[in-house]
Amino acid sequence: MTTYFSSGVTCRPGSVSRLSAAPSAVESLRVGTAVHFIGLLRSPVSWAKVGRETVAALDSLGAHVSSVSLKGFLYDEAFPLPEAVEAATARERREGWDVALDYPPNFARLTGRRRAGILIWEADRFPPHWARPAARYLDVAFVPSRFCLEAAARSGIPREKLVVAPFGVDTAVYNPDGPAAALPTGRSFNFLAVAAAHIRKGLAELVTAFRDAFTATDDVGLLIKCPPAESLSGRPWEYASFRDFLPEDAGGRIALVAGSLSEGEMAALYRAADVYVQPSYGESFGLGALEAAGCGKPVVATGWGGALSYLDGSNSWLLECDLVDAGAFAYDWRRGDGPVRMARPRVDHLAEVLRRAYEDAAARAAKAAAARQTALAFTWRNSAEAVLRTLEARSQ
Repeated sequence: MTTYFSSGVTCRPGSVSRLSAAPSAVESLRVGTAVHFIGLLRSPVSWAKVGRETVAALDSLGAHVSSVSLKGFLYDEAFPLPEAVEAATARERREGWDVALDYPPNFARLTGRRRAGILIWEADRFPPHWARPAARYLDVAFVPSRFCLEAAARSGIPREKLVVAPFGVDTAVYNPDGPAAALPTGRSFNFLAVAAAHIRKGLAELVTAFRDAFTATDDVGLLIKCPPAESLSGRPWEYASFRDFLPEDAGGRIALVAGSLSEGEMAALYRAADVYVQPSYGESFGLGALEAAGCGKPVVATGWGGALSYLDGSNSWLLECDLVDAGAFAYDWRRGDGPVRMARPRVDHLAEVLRRAYEDAAARAAKAAAARQTALAFTWRNSAEAVLRTLEARSQ
C-alpha cells in the first residue's frame, strides 16, 4: 500500500485502494434541496470547470440551485455556460446551503444558515490562513480525494466536517471517438502534458527526462499545453517564463501550445496523443489525467497525491519521487507557515518510464483499456450525489 505521508524522504509507487463511487439511488434524494453555489464559473481553468459541472449535476438531481459567478483567474465575461448553469445564475436564491469554491479566507463572508466549501490543495498540509476559516465557518468541507482529506485534517480542520466527493469526467466529451488534433511536433508518437506553468507541475523535470530518453532521431514528440503567456506574473509558485522549462534548442519535437481551448478541442488534443504525462509534485485530484483516461489514454504520473484515487499500475505508470520542502513554491504559502511537503518525481525514473511507455505497445494498449474503464466510474453525477446526500443528511 502506498504511504501518502511518510517520515522518510522518498516515496515509491505501489498498489492503491481506489475510492469507489456509492451505488446510485437518486430516488432516495429529497427533491428541492436548496443550494446556492458561489465560485468562478466563466473561465477555462480547472476549478471553474468543477464549479460548472457541480452546478449542472446538482440541478439534474433535482436540487434547487442558484449561483453567483465570481471573477477570478482567466475570467471571461463572454465565456459560454451550459444552459443549466446559466439558468442557475439567474435563479432566485432560497434558504438552504451556501456551497463555495472560493479562496478559503472568503468563507468568513458566507451568509447562508448552513455553509459548505469545496477545498482543493496539493501538498501534505493546507496553509494555516486557509485551514482556520474552513474550520471556523464551514459546516461541511468537501474534498476530492482521501489525500486531500488527510492534508486538511492534519491542518486542523475537524474530520467530522470533511467529506470526500471525487471529481468526475464527462465521457460524452472525453472519449476515444471523435476527431483528433493535428499536433505541431511533426512526430508519429507523442506524449502530452496539460498544466499551468507552475513549478509543482514538474514541466522542467518532464522536458529534461524527455531529452534524456529520446534523441532527435527518435520519431517521438512532446506537446505541453499551458494557459496563455499573459497568465504568468512572476508569482513564486510559477516559472518566470516558458523558457524556464522549454529551452530554445528544444526543436520542433518539443512543442508548446499556450492558450485557451474549448472542451471539444481539449478532447481532440488528448485523442491525438499516445500517452498522457502528469509529473506533478502534487495534485488534489488531477482532472487532466482523468480526462485523458476518458479518451482511452494511458497515463504516466507521480506516485503520490490525489491522483492515486484512480491511478494505479493497471492504467498508468507511477513514478518514483522524493518528498521535498515545498514552502518556496506552494501556492499562497506564507513565510512562517511551517513545513509543507510535495513529491518531486525522479528525473531518471521518468526518463526510463517514458522510454518504456514508447517501446511497449502491448502495455500501452492494456493500460489504455483499463484507463477508459476507470474514467467511466468517475462521473460528475456521482460527485454531485455525494454532495447532495451529505447536505441532506446534515440538514436534519
